[in-house]
Amino acid sequence: MKNIYPINMRAVNSRSRSFRMAIIFSVLLLFIFSPKSIAQLPIIYVTNVSTASSCAGSSITITFNVKNGNFSLNKFTNSTLYRVYLSDSTGTSFSAASGFFNNTSVPYATSNGATTYGLTQTYFLPSGIPSGASYKIAIGSQSPLFNAIGGAGASEVFLVNALPPAPTISASGDTTFCTGGSVTLTSSGGTSYLWSTGATTQNITATNSGSYTVRVTNDSGCLSGPAAPIVVTANPFPAPVTVTGGGSICGSSSNGGSGTIYYQGTVSNDTSTATPSTSQVVNSPGTYYFRAESNGCWGVQGDAVVSFNNVWTGATNSDWNTRSNWSNGQVASTLCQDVYIPPAANQPIISSAVPSIINLHISVGASVTITGAGTLPIGGSIFNSGIFNVGNGTLIFNGTSPQNIDGNLFSNRNLKNLIIDNNLNISGSPNDTLNILGTISFGNTYSGLNSGNNITLKSSDTATANIGVLAPGNTITGNVTVERYIATGTSGVSYHAKSWQYIAIPASGSQTIKAAWQEGATVSNISSPAPGSPGNPNAGYGTMLTSDVANAASQPTPGFDGYTSTGPSIKIYNSATGNYISPSSTSNPIYNPKGYLIFVRGDRSVTSAFGPATPTILRTSGTLFSPANPPPTTSVASGTFESIGNPYASAIDVRNVAKTGGVNEFFYIWDPRLGSDNGYGTIQEFLSSGDANNDYWVFPGSGSYPPFPTVYN
Repeated sequence: MKNIYPINMRAVNSRSRSFRMAIIFSVLLLFIFSPKSIAQLPIIYVTNVSTASSCAGSSITITFNVKNGNFSLNKFTNSTLYRVYLSDSTGTSFSAASGFFNNTSVPYATSNGATTYGLTQTYFLPSGIPSGASYKIAIGSQSPLFNAIGGAGASEVFLVNALPPAPTISASGDTTFCTGGSVTLTSSGGTSYLWSTGATTQNITATNSGSYTVRVTNDSGCLSGPAAPIVVTANPFPAPVTVTGGGSICGSSSNGGSGTIYYQGTVSNDTSTATPSTSQVVNSPGTYYFRAESNGCWGVQGDAVVSFNNVWTGATNSDWNTRSNWSNGQVASTLCQDVYIPPAANQPIISSAVPSIINLHISVGASVTITGAGTLPIGGSIFNSGIFNVGNGTLIFNGTSPQNIDGNLFSNRNLKNLIIDNNLNISGSPNDTLNILGTISFGNTYSGLNSGNNITLKSSDTATANIGVLAPGNTITGNVTVERYIATGTSGVSYHAKSWQYIAIPASGSQTIKAAWQEGATVSNISSPAPGSPGNPNAGYGTMLTSDVANAASQPTPGFDGYTSTGPSIKIYNSATGNYISPSSTSNPIYNPKGYLIFVRGDRSVTSAFGPATPTILRTSGTLFSPANPPPTTSVASGTFESIGNPYASAIDVRNVAKTGGVNEFFYIWDPRLGSDNGYGTIQEFLSSGDANNDYWVFPGSGSYPPFPTVYN
């Protein structure tokens, strides 16, 4: 049915005018506003909480239902986000108590107004919630929106019980003990107990290392927080002490496992004192009792007949090679890494070859002497707090990895003979120069020596140190100082008066004539001859050098000590003219393959050609020539002579001098002990004998050589 109602309308422009409009209202309008057509909203209501009495901090299971609204946006789905609301202790004021979560525990109803039953959610009550009060829980949601902050759909009230306080743990004794020990741990009171080990008694016995804690419950069944942990340490026993190697051990002391070896007595049975003494050195053979300690735990006692290898006793005499002078009746060897020389009535002397050792330890107050044919091979290191006298002996370094020594290991820093069977490094420390009194040689074809710029080949009235035969694979790196003793001015078989000396330079480098043979003097020795003065810095070294070059004595260059119009006292052979000429300056490098003819009056304290002469030492420093660093080849022009200095820091066999291109088989060698040239020296001729050995004779002989026709190569 349709109803028509008249409506009067007035125009906007105020002109009076009426008209009728018919409005048709459908009876459907009445239906829209009827009570049955009001929109149904979504609803959530909690149906159950898993317990009517809970503990703060414990979990509860919430069961709730959801009812859809009448529209699609008011329906619950798997994507709906829920949130837990918890009331205060009055049960009236609610606040959000969790984050949002989905719930897919059951299938959701999809029709309008339909209810989904039995959704569940686990919820942990706050541990700090006031206890002993009743609470309610409600569930709110988003999409669709259901606001539970006012407590809509809340659960029935439930009780939250108080948590007991965290217990304390007491120990019956020390919590650190040895394996096999124990300590009783006791919890403070509670209704029941739960230890970190899983035990449920008030007391437990701890035997293993670890951190122990416990929780307790109260009468409400609520579980406390954990007690402050107590740490138990069960230290293991060290391994039983054993003595290996047939009852012998190395060195002057030993250790057992990770503990300390203790000396317990020398009784003849299998007992020992109950309390061990402090650690000691066992320095005599016998039956000893040992046990090890680690963190207060004593291991199983062991006893053994003990002897010590490589410990000097000097029980019989001073001979290193006498077996009874050693702790175990055996001469020191590589059976043990270390050889110990403590103070003793008889200190060891090595006068023949002895077995190789590795490390040598010389204690304070002790000494080792190598003399004559004595030779000691060392494969490791030298530790010297006493005296090591090798000024008349031989050391062989034969380790398998590079070895290192320094001069201060030896008395007066002197070592006679050094044989290198390994790569050896000399310390470069200042004022620690190693002095070689005899020979440096190599025991194989591949070893090398690094001098550290700290080796001097010494020269005296009895011997001059030298380098032995070198193979192509042997190397010498770093500078070496080479000395040459000039026995001028003293009566005796080995001495002679002032003389001309023909001296070669066996090392290359930048050292100058002034730095070498004038000892770095900054003024002429004529004006400053006193030992230690600027003109004579080092007494017993160097000599006076004069020249006929212009302004010869000007310092620092030309730098000679004086001008001599009759000719220089240091000169070089000029093969083109057959004459000798002076170096232009003492600032020139001293290395010269020709060598020098030099007039030696004595050391730099001697300034007159006619005053008393003194012995002196001339020394140069640089890189030694060797097969790996050969000297330059000397060319001899046809029909001329050439001056050739011996390029090596050693004697040479003239039979080994290589000659090509028709160079004659004879040499002239200057001999300062023949006095035909004003008593200052003259030449000797080395003549080839023509025999099968290509031997040479010295003519006229005598002076520094045997009489003619003795073979002398």
